[in-house]
Amino acid sequence: MGEDVKNKADYAYGLIKERILSFEFQPGKALREMELSEMFDISRTPIRAAVAQLISEGFIEEKGPKTNIVADVSIEKFMNIYKVRECLELLAANGAAYGWESRTEIQRLHEIVDIQAEMMSKETVDAVEFLAEDRNFHTGIAVMSRNRLLAAELSKVYDLFWRYNYYSLYSNHSSMIVQDHMDIINAIEHHNGRLAQEFMKNHLTSTKDIILLGVSKGFDPSRLVNVAEGYVMRHKTKDTDKTV
Repeated sequence: MGEDVKNKADYAYGLIKERILSFEFQPGKALREMELSEMFDISRTPIRAAVAQLISEGFIEEKGPKTNIVADVSIEKFMNIYKVRECLELLAANGAAYGWESRTEIQRLHEIVDIQAEMMSKETVDAVEFLAEDRNFHTGIAVMSRNRLLAAELSKVYDLFWRYNYYSLYSNHSSMIVQDHMDIINAIEHHNGRLAQEFMKNHLTSTKDIILLGVSKGFDPSRLVNVAEGYVMRHKTKDTDKTV
């Protein structure tokens, strides 16, 4: 693959993945090379390469010859992802408690929680932005563990977990998330790895239980476009998709 094709494939990969994670490309949606090529104004070769990578990572599923769909969501798939994430998160929390080196790192976690608390004070919460800060929080802890491999693997798993986060928003439990995050920070700040792991496990378990309810009840994250839900999902405009 030439450098130009690789660059375009990487670009297409980012665009397609973003739409999968934001539910703009909903679970089960058919993804056809020609349509994606026209949508993003990218030739079919890099589109094909991008789709192949997303298949290998679990975001797209092959259903037959030249038939690809956005990977479906299910309780079984969620639990497989969750079990791996929990193991990595507990390692990260323990590592961060003993690995953080600067007050700046602790302060950054506090700033993220402050941003989330500020979001919660508004009548309508941008779900995408709130979850982005949630990812910043967990990523920050992984980095503080000083284990690059752990941080890299957790990032991959978090991507697979991302769509399931939306299923928890039907219960409007973000204020609980903010308090959980504060408890985790305090344990890490005081170099208490055992307590950091305990708080992290409780936090993840609560989120898991709410997500399982959301999935089992058939909650549709596409509903998060109505102010009445308490959250909105703002998608980027299509004008930004075209290559130059």
